[in-house]
Amino acid sequence: MPRKPSSSAPDPSKLAPSPGTGPSLVQRALRKLGLLRDIDFALYLPMRYEDETRIVRLADLRDGDMGQIEAAVTESEVSFRPRRQLVVTVDDGSDTCQLRFFNFYPSQQKQLAVGARVRVRGEVRGGFLGRQMMHPTVKAAGTVLPDALTPVYSTIAGLAQPVLRREVRAGLARAVLDETVPAQIGLRGAWPLRDALNFLHYPTPDVSIAALEDHSHPAWQRLKAEELLAQQLSQLQARRERAAQRALAGGMTLAGTLQMVREFRTTDQDTPLILMGYMNLLVTMGFKAFAQAAGDAGVDGIIIVDCPPEEADPMADALDAADISLIRLATPTTDDKRLPTVLRRTSGFVYYVSVAGVTGVKEADAAAVAPHVERIRKASGLPVAVGFGIKTEERAEAIAKVADAVVVGSALVDEVAEAVANNESVTTRVLLKVETLSKAVRFARVGVAV
Repeated sequence: MPRKPSSSAPDPSKLAPSPGTGPSLVQRALRKLGLLRDIDFALYLPMRYEDETRIVRLADLRDGDMGQIEAAVTESEVSFRPRRQLVVTVDDGSDTCQLRFFNFYPSQQKQLAVGARVRVRGEVRGGFLGRQMMHPTVKAAGTVLPDALTPVYSTIAGLAQPVLRREVRAGLARAVLDETVPAQIGLRGAWPLRDALNFLHYPTPDVSIAALEDHSHPAWQRLKAEELLAQQLSQLQARRERAAQRALAGGMTLAGTLQMVREFRTTDQDTPLILMGYMNLLVTMGFKAFAQAAGDAGVDGIIIVDCPPEEADPMADALDAADISLIRLATPTTDDKRLPTVLRRTSGFVYYVSVAGVTGVKEADAAAVAPHVERIRKASGLPVAVGFGIKTEERAEAIAKVADAVVVGSALVDEVAEAVANNESVTTRVLLKVETLSKAVRFARVGVAV
């Protein structure tokens, strides 16, 4: 009869890996530094640089300077006073220098034998015994000089700089660094992301070290812009999530939204009502069912921000049957070739997104918006409403002078959040904001704030 497995048997998942099957020492060290993905290596920037691109004369170096020389070994001996050390004298033709090594191997003694010609890099120090370098870096003379500064990375025990440099170079080469920021949002003239990172890992010798250290170099400016944008987007995403949580906590649903439309229509049959949302709600409810319910409630138009024109026909058919306008979005990146596709089956008006990015990140610029509005108006034959980045009455007034309508969203969401945080009336605060913006728009159109 087979024996029942013991309940105290070890868990195979907790057993130590067999020798040679686990991660190597280098892999474990890289993990401790947080270097797991290719992008991690690409963004692991040097803490400083060493200039190994040129050879200098000993006579031109001052005490305290870091320099690289090529010289012949004239003396080499192991001294035991005051402690065991390898003492080597080199001569580059302009001056002599003594090299001292307190920890050394037989291979180093062989490399630094009398008559050998070596390339030495280290800090020159003056003293009673003449000029010295303590534990300099030694290589064979005559090898090809690098064409970029040598990066020095923050590291840990067991991970030497040459190994870390090799891993970073490989990760940087593999990393996907495609541009994700459209030029229209304000990075015109900035370095491409890959060029900036390549330069910061391997800057050219003629670069200003001060510009690298104080992060004023254009390559650093490119990364700082990326970081600032990412910070703004994360803050915006958090704000939007909080707004969604407030709505869900208040019991808001699509059915509840349509009920609000019905209630509004009992007292107002003239004001157009447009719903804006995402495709998942319509797919869940069904295009025909949604269009019928929205039409019955009194909805005049709908904006679905995540439905590409190529996939919109089934939804557009259902909306047309219910006499609901499908309002599409055009952006600064919508060129003349793409525009006809975007405008196909668009009705009511065209919603022009004034900023390439996410709502609430930047402010709309009326001068930049005007030619796009005119181009879209001419191509569509429809009014053009401009939104994204309109928060103040001054901005609303400026946009209203070049567009047919002004769309405000994030600014009202912010008012809701502020009212909730301050225990104020949400309705009063939002209506006050709407009134202020409306007066600015009317003033832009008719010259009188009414």
